[in-house]
Parts: sequence; structure tokens; C-alpha cells
Amino acid sequence: MVFTVVDVAVLVLRRDRVDADHFHTPAVLPVIGSLSCAVVTTPGAGRPTEQYRISGVLLAIGVVPWGVTVLINRRTGAAVPALDPDRFTQGGPVN
Repeated sequence: MVFTVVDVAVLVLRRDRVDADHFHTPAVLPVIGSLSCAVVTTPGAGRPTEQYRISGVLLAIGVVPWGVTVLINRRTGAAVPALDPDRFTQGGPVN
């Protein structure tokens, strides 16, 4: 499913206009990639249902710490720093 999301993100990012020269791909490739990856991960692909239960548990394990972090940040009023893309291109410290 990660590759499905990545392919959809490629389609979304293609809409952004940038000044720099960067990699381009025909739109049909991410569409084909996202559809094929989505089909392979569905129960119709013949995988045992146990694999989907395990995936759900692992997803829940990842969501719980994220939720706790969000709650703690809201209660303490911790601000999330704004993402400044220029910091990544100037070679300075990231944090």
C-alpha cells in the first residue's frame, strides 16, 4: 500500500510548478503503478486473512504513539515548526 500512496503522491506533485529542472514521468505510469499495487494488496489477491490482521495490528502499533504525541503537544502547547524547504538546500542545520 505504501507504493500506492507514493504513486498517488507523484500525481499530486506533478501539478506543482517549480523553477528548477527535475525528473518528469508520463502521468500514465503512476496511474498504472498505483492501480497495480492496490490490486496486489487487496484480499482478492489470494493472501491469507491472517496477513491482514497482522498488518492491522502493526498499523495500530504505529498510530498509538502518534496519537499520544499529538495529545501531549496539544496539552503542552508545543508548536510544530514550519517546514522551510530553503533550509534543506542551503546546507545549514536541519533542526
